[in-house]
Amino acid sequence: MLRQTTSSKFLSLLLALTILLARPGCAEGAEAQESAKLVSEAKLLLDTYYGKAERLQRATDLLERAIAADRLNANAYVQAARLVAKGGHIVGNEYLTGTEQAYTALLDRALAIEPKNAKALLLYSEIYHFQKNYDRQVHYLDRAKLLDPSDPWLLVDYGDHYEGIGDLHVARSYYETALLRGKGNSPDQQNALMHALLKLARYKPLPGQPFRLRELALRAKQDRHPDDAWTLGNFADEFVFHGMFDDAIVFARQALGTLNYGAGRLTLAVALFGRAAQLTLNGQRRDAEPLLAEARQLGYSSPAILGRLEGSSPEVESLVPVIRSLLK
Repeated sequence: MLRQTTSSKFLSLLLALTILLARPGCAEGAEAQESAKLVSEAKLLLDTYYGKAERLQRATDLLERAIAADRLNANAYVQAARLVAKGGHIVGNEYLTGTEQAYTALLDRALAIEPKNAKALLLYSEIYHFQKNYDRQVHYLDRAKLLDPSDPWLLVDYGDHYEGIGDLHVARSYYETALLRGKGNSPDQQNALMHALLKLARYKPLPGQPFRLRELALRAKQDRHPDDAWTLGNFADEFVFHGMFDDAIVFARQALGTLNYGAGRLTLAVALFGRAAQLTLNGQRRDAEPLLAEARQLGYSSPAILGRLEGSSPEVESLVPVIRSLLK
């Protein structure tokens, strides 16, 4: 994931505090309609964020205007919570201090205005999943499902729940259902599909079934949003895990062609060193040299490369001594 600038994170969190301190007021009909329109525009920007900081800035401006027009628009606070989460994200599961508190406070505000706001309840369930409080997670999931069974994230969030409690068979069934549903006509459903594809890529094949990583990766490449570099980078990571370095190099390069971001560059460097190690073991050191030159140009340290390989498949672990020698 792209590491956000401190200023963009601060901007999002500042928005949260500003909203929470604002006095509630009731909007007239035209103002309420204008607020709803602005929220819809902001939601689309957040759905298609993909590391493009200017979209967070534009969404911030739209939500400030939406809340100024109607301070009782629950959906504005829901989207403001999503803005805070995206602006406060650092990498992986790391967030800027205060992000979760601001996120929760905004959802609380939305639910205080509209207790049956399905999206706020669904996002609340994701907080509990993050906290590994799976009983509370499914409570909020079930409430959201009753109110809006069409939300594309329900399938993957239920899948995540069952994965969290260790029922992988049921989890897989939810992800497969999301796969069958497809990308739909909205970036929201498109993003839910990408989540399901990546989850399925991490499952071992069922007895008698083929290894599906390439199939799932190609589906993701085909159905992703054109600006979505992260999905390509995530699948490159999966290829690295399995020692499929040629595939990883292709996907990492395509990801970086879409967005030049740190995690993607590290994945490409690791894949290049991994492939060079395979070639070296096969007596093809001359063929490995261009890959090594490209990898070294990316500028990552030995600890970063070797640390990224920890916990990989046994095939990759067996290459670590060769990679270590190439790093010298």
